[in-house]
Amino acid sequence: MKKTISGTCTTTHWLQQGYNLEHGIKLSVAEKESTFIGGIEGKSIVRYTTVNMKDGTRTFTGYIRITGRIGDREGSFVVEDTGRGNTEQTNGTWKILADAATGDLVGIKGEGGWKWEKGNKHEEYTLTYEF
Repeated sequence: MKKTISGTCTTTHWLQQGYNLEHGIKLSVAEKESTFIGGIEGKSIVRYTTVNMKDGTRTFTGYIRITGRIGDREGSFVVEDTGRGNTEQTNGTWKILADAATGDLVGIKGEGGWKWEKGNKHEEYTLTYEF
């Protein structure tokens, strides 16, 4: 049976480094660590590859390892995170990777996403999952 959970995540570490700039388009990698509260209780780490466009928009893709607890299950799982944004708002879409979970979370499947809006110190997420 599918369940949907939600909550917030707060960035605790961010490091971004550009590696190519050509004609106003910047390629970079970013490393981020976050703390989750709500339906997911735990921490995450991700490394993104980002493309920053001339108009101020950006696209990104990365893999997030989330370690913690969902309900009474504890372990870790990996999601593919893809998205688009700008300085006003950013949205990401999650897809849980099959066979990339540990502990009580082995077998988890699902998808979700997150959004951030300027002025917020956290991102809001939702995740629909099943085992």
